[in-house]
Amino acid sequence: MARDKKGRIIDGKNEGNTFTSENQPTSEAKSKGKLRKRYLKDLATALITGDRLEKLKGTAKKVGLDFTDKEYTLDIAMTLKQIEKALDDGDTKAFNAAMDRLLGKPNQTVETTITEVKPTKYEIVNDKDTKASS
Repeated sequence: MARDKKGRIIDGKNEGNTFTSENQPTSEAKSKGKLRKRYLKDLATALITGDRLEKLKGTAKKVGLDFTDKEYTLDIAMTLKQIEKALDDGDTKAFNAAMDRLLGKPNQTVETTITEVKPTKYEIVNDKDTKASS
């Protein structure tokens, strides 16, 4: 198994930081990752408490939604904020963002036209042939 200068596995098509049965993060790295994930979750929860939660509830009621306090996640909070900007401020970007979030982005079709192009024929003329015929 070959490795590059940074110690990443180089295996033909798969090179870089690919995880295999032999290449796994250390238990210390796993612990740091779990701790970081918990901190981010706590931060997300802290962002949707108090006054912000009350504003979110108001926005949710405007659009006919009724969530319990525990159901307000950061995802839902961000989507509700986009909906609020779209409805109250007439923000088109917020409307598009909310609709894409709720319904998914619409498929975009691309029309193509294929035309057949015939190759140009070239005739190679030798200088000797033209001098001989003249």
